[in-house]
Amino acid sequence: MLHAIVMAGGSGTRFWPASRAALPKQLLPLAGERTLLEDTVTRLDTLVPPERTMVVTAARLLDAVRRQLPGVPETGLVGEPCKRDTAPCIGLAALLVARHDPDATMAVMPSDHVIRPADKFRGAIRQAESLVAAAPGRLVTFGIRPTYPAESFGYIQQGEPLPVGPGEAPAHTVARFKEKPPAAVAADEGVALGVCGPLPGHGRPAPQVVPAERCLDHGHIRGVLQHGVVDRGSLDRGELGGEHAVA
Repeated sequence: MLHAIVMAGGSGTRFWPASRAALPKQLLPLAGERTLLEDTVTRLDTLVPPERTMVVTAARLLDAVRRQLPGVPETGLVGEPCKRDTAPCIGLAALLVARHDPDATMAVMPSDHVIRPADKFRGAIRQAESLVAAAPGRLVTFGIRPTYPAESFGYIQQGEPLPVGPGEAPAHTVARFKEKPPAAVAADEGVALGVCGPLPGHGRPAPQVVPAERCLDHGHIRGVLQHGVVDRGSLDRGELGGEHAVA
């Protein structure tokens, strides 16, 4: 089944002074009457029920998150004792999800994006879920065609096209990731899409669909299971940089 994992532990330093340690930007109403976190969970309506929604945040923010998301069960609110980037965050969620649903597929997303219209977002997640189902073990990340060659973001070089249904978005294998290239390189025709999955080394994270079992095979997560400790790690270096099926 599809589970939603919302990463909500960011400190929002880029939005200081409006965003502060005790009230980072995902907990602020920056794009309407609802907070960014509330909007993120509301977008999941008709896609994933509350009992399959998990919000991973900093332990110090749990009370604030709980107040904003009364519809999410207590078991779906997870507080990290310390920040260790996306790989441990996603791996912890995968470990908890896999206890009850070992064949789960997870839609992983940040809590601080403005995505409209919401129905297009839900359609993209469903399409990504189908791509994972067609090739178990595949990881699907999202790319956005950039409007200028930004040096603060990474880029996806598209590979071979994948079959899609009528009305669905184009899908490709990933030939390679180019991490924060110089503007001249980013402007090359072969580096086409701005990376939009949870890849902090490549820029701002956004939705990604991945099998829970595959996350548990990540090197950083194996360290937790074997030794009880985990280093900082991001999914770009640890998972997407390897010889895996990525679309």
